[in-house]
Amino acid sequence: ADTIARVSEQLAQQVDRMMAVYGASRRDVVPEDVEVGAVVRTVVEDLHAAGERTDVRVEVADGIVVHADPLLLRVVIEQLLTNAWKATRDTLAPVVDVSGRSVADGLVELTVRDNGIGLDLGQADRLFVPAGRLHPVEAFPGVGLGLASVARIVERHGGTVGVDSEPGAGAAFSVAFPGPAAAVRG
Repeated sequence: ADTIARVSEQLAQQVDRMMAVYGASRRDVVPEDVEVGAVVRTVVEDLHAAGERTDVRVEVADGIVVHADPLLLRVVIEQLLTNAWKATRDTLAPVVDVSGRSVADGLVELTVRDNGIGLDLGQADRLFVPAGRLHPVEAFPGVGLGLASVARIVERHGGTVGVDSEPGAGAAFSVAFPGPAAAVRG
């Protein structure tokens, strides 16, 4: 009976997370200029408050600004950081680096790089689709919607997603959002 209750509770939590991600990725996009470092620091604080590991060193460059819906940008950063937390679970000195740079078409590319388990890019096309996994649930817990929702949100902003990695050498997930509104107008 305890096992059934525990599994039922886990399933209910997964459904709640799926609905939250689905709802967030379907809401109207209301963009504004957002400083990425502030969002990253808030998400890290929330991860710590939720009982996630505190041994992960997070480095974030200041002054990165994108023109994005603040709630949807937070969902993207939360998903990318949560994945980095999972990927570095067995890493001796886990580090997550968040950086940004201007790229073509007025976009700002955000990169979340970790020094975790990495992945085989030969199967990377499965990463950004619902339930597309490269690692077993035991090694990488979750419902398999995180990166699919990231892709959907970024594409709704007119941006792109990408990944660079190799097994055992960490991963770098990149998402591009429109640059600050002043840069677009000016």
